[in-house]
Amino acid sequence: MLYTKNSYNSGISTALIQGSLDGRALPINAQRTLEQIQTPPNALITLEGVNHFGITNVNTPDGSIPDPNTQIISQADSIETVARWSGLFLKGTILEDSEALEYVFDSGASSDPIVISVKGQSGRQVAKPVPEPLSLAGLLSGLICLIYTRKRPAVQEN
Repeated sequence: MLYTKNSYNSGISTALIQGSLDGRALPINAQRTLEQIQTPPNALITLEGVNHFGITNVNTPDGSIPDPNTQIISQADSIETVARWSGLFLKGTILEDSEALEYVFDSGASSDPIVISVKGQSGRQVAKPVPEPLSLAGLLSGLICLIYTRKRPAVQEN
């Protein structure tokens, strides 16, 4: 995870998935990166007990610099969690799946024991009520028209 002062995302949906025990790419840098992402949807999903190698098939692959923190979640569980949350974020943003976005940004963290937090913006537009300042005037004019048409004498045909 690299922190850059101007991490503009050019409108591209961006999710950062961070292990709480990551000793190589520190969680504070993920938070700083999230703050620099200009356009939603964006997310920082933090996984409890996962270190830098939580998505690899082994903790500390050959040739890598070891993470100073020991992962406490199994590799299989961390890989499955990263894959599931990545897939849901992509499904929600690319396919515009509202249920996937709802899970990622609203309900998922409370039902997933490994995910401890989700920060960011879904980019979903909250429906705003359409202002109708003239609705009372429209109601009154309709009432007046109704009264006027009832008071007019009926036209008789021969």
